[in-house]
Amino acid sequence: MNFQPRFSVHTSVQTIHATENDETNAVTTRETTHPLTHLTTPRARRRAGLLACCIAAAALLAGAGCDAITGGADGAPEAPAPTPAVPVKVVKAWSAPLESTLRLVGTTRAVDTVRVTSEVSGVVVEINFQDEDLVEAGDILVRLDDRRAAADLRAGEARVERARLRLRRVEGAYERGGATLSELEDARTDLHEAEAERDRAGVIVENHVLRAPFGGRVARRNVSMGAYINPGDSVTSLTSVDPIEIVFSVPEMHLARLRTGLRVGIDTPAFPGAEFEGRLRAVGAVVDVASRTAEVFAHVPNPEGRLRPGMFGGVTLVLDTREDAVLVPESSLLVDGQRVELFIVENGEASRVRVRIGERRAGYVEILEGVRAGDVVVSSGLQRLRDGAAVNAAPDQELVDLGLVPAAAIAFKSSGGTAVIEPSAAEGAGITR
Repeated sequence: MNFQPRFSVHTSVQTIHATENDETNAVTTRETTHPLTHLTTPRARRRAGLLACCIAAAALLAGAGCDAITGGADGAPEAPAPTPAVPVKVVKAWSAPLESTLRLVGTTRAVDTVRVTSEVSGVVVEINFQDEDLVEAGDILVRLDDRRAAADLRAGEARVERARLRLRRVEGAYERGGATLSELEDARTDLHEAEAERDRAGVIVENHVLRAPFGGRVARRNVSMGAYINPGDSVTSLTSVDPIEIVFSVPEMHLARLRTGLRVGIDTPAFPGAEFEGRLRAVGAVVDVASRTAEVFAHVPNPEGRLRPGMFGGVTLVLDTREDAVLVPESSLLVDGQRVELFIVENGEASRVRVRIGERRAGYVEILEGVRAGDVVVSSGLQRLRDGAAVNAAPDQELVDLGLVPAAAIAFKSSGGTAVIEPSAAEGAGITR
């Protein structure tokens, strides 16, 4: 009987709890569906803060991008950062005389060579030279015993004197009528024959003395004191040395520019650093069909006999001379195949210019077109340059120290931190080579 009420009470409690849970769920459902309900929790608030920061950062970046595009708040474009000037070394193109030359090879040879021989027989009584001596024209080389020849000469002179006296007597008799015309003519003939015999004897005496026919260098002597030599025997050989001749070949394309008197420079490995100067003497009349060259001959003064026949040497043939050639250092050139360029500096900027070159020398080159004397050219640092680049120029003292450019070509004044060449400097300056 008592069990039923307890059971009923328990049921009521469960009903009450179920009702309360339903109300709570309903409230939760209402709160979740509200648009601001999620901000009431701490975790939701943190997420909202992060989201707000991201939105603000994006807005700042977008504003910066707009400023960069429009040039800032006022819309004006900002100036680009200036390009630093390129440091370079410069010189001033100068003008100087320059020779147009051909570089060839040649061989020296003697202008004259002869074997010194005797025309008479006799015993050697005097030798006046040593092997390889330099002698002058007319110097006595060898003397033979001429006593017999001298006696014949004296006898001939006596016959001449006797014939002359006889002619005087016949002429006197002829004038008095004591001699005929035939006798007078015979006396005259006898005198002429006696004089001829005397002269012949004198030549024989002279032939006992062997002299140098021209100046030069004697070779080894072929005789000794006391030796008996016959006509035709060689005493020594004589070779002329001053001047000495050099023979070289010139391509036919240059033959029209050749003329006698052109200057020729000779250098030989036998005398390093020495140069001998001569003049063109003659041009061969025939062009070799195989090499298409013609032989050319030049004479070179050689008073000391330093050059000897048969020497090999380099030949510099000067074809013409230009008095005002424009020159620049070879280091200033930019070569790309057949294209040659350099940089000219003007008002602190480098300009790339195409040029045409002419003669080349050790360290410098002739400019035929593109540069004038007085233009400032870049000699060092040009690999870092571009056309129109700003430069910080300084004089290239090293080229002067090396002797490649004249000192006047780097006369500078300072202008705004950039080296500028004085207007009058370097013009007409040259290098002696």
